[in-house]
Amino acid sequence: MMNKEVIKQLLKSFVVISAAGVVIGLLRHHDALVAVLLALFALERLWRTLKVLEYPYAFMLLLAGMILTGCAGVYGEEWGIANGYWAYHDLPDNREFPYWLPFAWALAFLYLYRVELAIIKNLHLRSFRSKILIIAAVSTFYPTWGEVVAINMGVWTYAWPYQLLGVPLLAILILTLFHTGMFILFWFICKRYDIADPVWNKQRF
Repeated sequence: MMNKEVIKQLLKSFVVISAAGVVIGLLRHHDALVAVLLALFALERLWRTLKVLEYPYAFMLLLAGMILTGCAGVYGEEWGIANGYWAYHDLPDNREFPYWLPFAWALAFLYLYRVELAIIKNLHLRSFRSKILIIAAVSTFYPTWGEVVAINMGVWTYAWPYQLLGVPLLAILILTLFHTGMFILFWFICKRYDIADPVWNKQRF
């Protein structure tokens, strides 16, 4: 039977991501305001996450992950928009790139870490194999669901075919590979420098 704390975290994350998609949809005409809200939320989540991590490099690793994910996300978004693979709607000044995108990508890294941390700690997972399965599942479901909500709120549309509730299967695959790849990168860093992070390395619970 699944741990009650894990179920609670999964449901809470589902609600928060759903609410975020709705807010972005409702405020899509005011993307600068959405950017500010996401930035403030990211700072609050970062502060809360650091309170439960008790090792010296936690802030540096999480911040590096957020910045790296934000930058990679922006590059990918520009590529997709420029090639007509997807398009954002109702932006002021006929812009194609919403101001909130870098913050959404950075926040995705942090939020996925928080979900993974809750699962791994409560289920006492230690092996790389067990962790990578959890990370792949989390990286597939939550980003995809966030996109489903935002897309159906009119925030953007994909041009790629074979869609599930507005999200192409190719986009789901890319999201899974990207976020799982970020886990592998930080797992390698923590293993190389013997950093005892509960998600990316071994640590007693």
